[in-house]
Order: sequence, then C-alpha cells, then structure tokens
Amino acid sequence: MNVNDSCVQDHMTMGFVTVEPGASLNSILEVLVDGDNSCVIVIQDDKPVGIITQRDLVVLLAEHHRRQQPLEGLLAQDIMTAKPITVPYGSPLKEAFVISQSYTVRDLPVVDEEGYLMGVIGQKDILDAHFNMLDELQALSMEDSLLGIGNRRAMEIDLQYSHRNAQRYQRYYSVVLVDVDYFKKFNDHYGHQEGDRALRLIAATIQDTLRSSDRLYRYGGEELLILLPETYPLVAAKVVERVLKSIESQGEPHCKSDYGVLTASAGLCTYEPGCGLEWKQIVEVADEQLYKSKQKGRNCVSWTGEDAVAEAVV
Repeated sequence: MNVNDSCVQDHMTMGFVTVEPGASLNSILEVLVDGDNSCVIVIQDDKPVGIITQRDLVVLLAEHHRRQQPLEGLLAQDIMTAKPITVPYGSPLKEAFVISQSYTVRDLPVVDEEGYLMGVIGQKDILDAHFNMLDELQALSMEDSLLGIGNRRAMEIDLQYSHRNAQRYQRYYSVVLVDVDYFKKFNDHYGHQEGDRALRLIAATIQDTLRSSDRLYRYGGEELLILLPETYPLVAAKVVERVLKSIESQGEPHCKSDYGVLTASAGLCTYEPGCGLEWKQIVEVADEQLYKSKQKGRNCVSWTGEDAVAEAVV
C-alpha cells in the first residue's frame, strides 16, 4: 500500500466552489470569506476555464493598492489564472503530487475524459492521504498476517513498555511461551494448509480464553507468547492451565500425537520487582520452562517456583 496504489478520485474534495467568468470580485470574496475554501474554480459549460486562489486575491489587492487602482468592475475572467493545471479523474495520487510540485500549484481541478469538472484535490488532501497510508502500514507491520495477532515486533515493543512500567511502579507481569505439541508431525501428515488452519484455531482459542487485559503475540513458527500484566506466578499458572485445557477441548484430530488431538505445552516466567532480570531474560526463562514441559510429557505448563509451591502444598 502506497501513494502509487491510490487514485485521485478517492481523495479529491467534492465541496468545491465554482463561479462563472462574469462573476464579480465582491461575490468571489464573499464566497472565500464565508466558506472554508482555498480556491474558486471558474467554469464555463461545466468545464474549468480558470482558477482563483486566495493567494491570487492577496497579490491582486496588494498590486491595486500599490498602484492606487480601483477594484470596482473586476470580474472573475479578469483575475483568474486561465487554463488551470488539471489532473485526470482516476489518475494515480502520485501523479497529482508530481503535478502539484512541478507547477507549484496548491489546488488541482479534477476532470473526466471530456474535461468536465469532477472535483478538486489540494496538497493537503494528498498529504492527508499519505499520512493515513503510513498509519495503516504501521498497523499492518505490527500484525501477523496468518493469525491476525501481534507479531514479533509488536511483542517486543509491548514487552519493553511493560517492563519499564513494572520497574518504575514495582509491579509484576508474567510471560508465557506456548508451543503446539508435535506440530511438525501434524504438518507432515495433514499438510501445511491444515497446519495454518490449526494455528489459527489455536490462536483464536487462546484469545477467547484469556482475560481482556492479556495480550497474545506470534513469537515464531508455532510458538505464541502471552503477556499477562500484573499477574503473580500462581495466578498466571492457573490462567495458562485454563488455556491449555481449552486447546485440548477443541478436539482437533492429531493422529501423530500421544493425545490424539491437538495440544500445546507452555513455559511461564514472572517478573518480580527487584529481581534484576530484563524482559529478554524473562522470555529466555519462559523458554527454559517450556522445554521442561516437553520433557514432562507435553500438554502442561511449567513455571519458576512451581516446585516450591508443590512442596508447600504437600
């Protein structure tokens, strides 16, 4: 998506003002003062024959004042820029930008194939379109195209921000890495299209199970990362257990898995105030815990401090 892909008709202004060549200067001034228009298009038989801009009027008034010439009796045809620079309806937005820059004009009448006036596009319209596209591109660059969730870049930005806040305000947050069990075997047996569908199902299931404050990102491949703000280890573990049960309960067949259906394993690490760990280290510890879950037989969550809690319960 860029300026080349957008057309003039998508961004032109429809609320333009027109006058006939015989319109008086006073009527033109009234139109410009009363409305929010930067120019007046002079038309004849619905075709632009001239343009009068605010700058044209300022120059006209200054020149007549300097020469002490009267303004009475001046008509649109006397002060307009004849044969205005126009841009064809349906032409690329970039073309309008190049014409505007090349001819140093602020407003361009938009005409159809027969030369009839269709609208006006100004430099502000072009710039607004450009910045809107940049905003859309930025949003797209933060989203994983397959799963419709935040991508690795968005994840890192969120983690950096969350970590700084946790340090500043002495708060907890938990990071979870989720990995689909035996996913390579699933792809090899069912095919990559089914693998993509399975990933979308799991991402949607996780999002439906999480709390509204939690965030989900694609970490890479079949690995997803969950950020649980202001969440203590034991509470985070219960959230993740609920997520894993929801995935298993979907009953998505996986004949190459020990469980017969799609399942996932998870590793959890919690940032505690004063622990001295950076956010990247939190993710690394979560990854180590994920490996422990796989060693324990998969379809479970492992987390730092889990053994101490288990011993306390016993």
